[in-house]
Amino acid sequence: MLRSAAKNHARVTVVCDPKDYPAVLAEIAQNGEVSRPTRERLAGKAFAHTSAYDAAISGWLTGRGEADGFPRHLTVPLEKAYGLRYGENPHQAGAFYRERHAEAGSLSMIDSVGSGAKELSFNNLVDLEAALDAVREFENPAAVVVKHTSPCGVATGPTLADAYRAARDADAMSLAQIEAAIAALGQKARDGSLALDDLQGGTFTISNGGVYGSLMSTPILNAPQSGILGMHKIQERPMAIGGQVVIRPMMYLALSYDHRVVDGQGAVTFLVHVKEAIEEPQRLLLDL
Repeated sequence: MLRSAAKNHARVTVVCDPKDYPAVLAEIAQNGEVSRPTRERLAGKAFAHTSAYDAAISGWLTGRGEADGFPRHLTVPLEKAYGLRYGENPHQAGAFYRERHAEAGSLSMIDSVGSGAKELSFNNLVDLEAALDAVREFENPAAVVVKHTSPCGVATGPTLADAYRAARDADAMSLAQIEAAIAALGQKARDGSLALDDLQGGTFTISNGGVYGSLMSTPILNAPQSGILGMHKIQERPMAIGGQVVIRPMMYLALSYDHRVVDGQGAVTFLVHVKEAIEEPQRLLLDL
C-alpha cells in the first residue's frame, strides 16, 4: 500500500515515518493541502523504506538457496547523513552516507561534527578509517594519531586515556622534522662524524645484516630502545608447500623486544604484519 500510494504522489500524500506528521499537519493547517515538493519528498522516503524491506527479504530468501548460506543478491540501503566540507579534493562536493541500522561505534555512525570542530571532509573520514584499522589490531585499549592516513603515533595502555597520552607523545615531531632528522643523521654517517649522543634516545631499530650476507642472527637491544628488527639475506631454500618440496626465496626475520615495555602478543602481531607485507607488497598498495 505504501508503494502504491507513493506511485500516486501527484494526488496522494504518503507518510511512513511518524516524525513527518508535524510537518504534514502544519502544511495542511496553513495551506489546506500538502505541497507538491513535500509530497515528492515523502514519496521518495516511502520508496526507500519499501525497497529496504524488499532487499532484506531478498537477501534472506536467496541465501537459503545457496550452499554456503550467502545470498546471491545483496543490497545495502544507505541514507545520507550529512554533507562533507569537501570531497576527495577541495573543489569537489561530497556527502556521507551510512547504513540505516549500523551498530553504535562503527564508522557508519560517525557524527558530522565532533567537539565543536569544523565539518568533516572526505580525507578526514579516510584518516578515521585508517585509525580504526590500526586500533582493531589490539585487544587492549589502543589509540592512534593519524596524519594523511599515516600512523604517527600508536600506543596501548591500561586505559584509553593512557593509550591516548602515549600515542600523542609519540607524535612530538612533524613528518618534515622526522625527515630532516633522518637526513642529518645519514649525512653524519657518510661523513664518519656520528657521536655516541647521536645514537641515544631512539625507540626502535631496523638492522639489515642481509646486505652483508647474514643468514640469521639474534638482534641485541640497545637500551633504552624497546625493540629491534633484524632482516637477513634472501636465499633459496627447500620448502614444504602443498605436500611437495619446492624451492622458494626465503628471508629470516628476527624481532627482539623489551618485555617490560612490549608484551608478546603485540610484538608477534607486528612481526606477522611485517612478514605479510614483505610476502605480498601489493597488499600495502591496495590497502588489503
